[in-house]
Amino acid sequence: SFLIKDLLIMMISILKSANDIDRTLWDSLLKHKIPFLDYDWIRIWCNNFVREQQSKIYLVSKKSGEVSGIIPLYEHQEKQLGIPFKGFSFTANSHSYRTQLIASPQDKGKVLNAWLDNIFKNERFDFIKFKEFLLDEEVLNHLENKKIKFSLEEEKRPPYIDLEGDWQNYFNSLRGHFRRNLRRRLR
Repeated sequence: SFLIKDLLIMMISILKSANDIDRTLWDSLLKHKIPFLDYDWIRIWCNNFVREQQSKIYLVSKKSGEVSGIIPLYEHQEKQLGIPFKGFSFTANSHSYRTQLIASPQDKGKVLNAWLDNIFKNERFDFIKFKEFLLDEEVLNHLENKKIKFSLEEEKRPPYIDLEGDWQNYFNSLRGHFRRNLRRRLR
């Protein structure tokens, strides 16, 4: 829970490209090792799938200027029954569903509230697609408290394996016979 006064000290900046963000800032806010949230992944994804005028990367900052959260989105249109609707989606597609708000756990609620307040005041849109972001209970509570209508889709999780260490450590952990065969095949 947070105090109402916390909302008053949050400021929103909108960047048009992931290239405009300092990588060290991004990395300092990213506490999870999810490849689909990595600075390089988002930057490359935006450069390949999103025209620059569509990209909207929200920086949510405290009054002091310290950035508390990053919300990487893009603006696009979808047609339903032939009618175009304008909306926002996280910088992800069907193969990279794990994109979400980047913020420390203690600031997540404040960042989310400041961002929602900002977009409902300053943006015109018909939908927001959050994908698995809606499976986060804190996010659901904020949306319900703001009386925002939403629907949930079945969660889709692309497989990836989080590997600790490096190749050499992994290679050394393999049986000798297997390492010898692998070296021979790599020649």
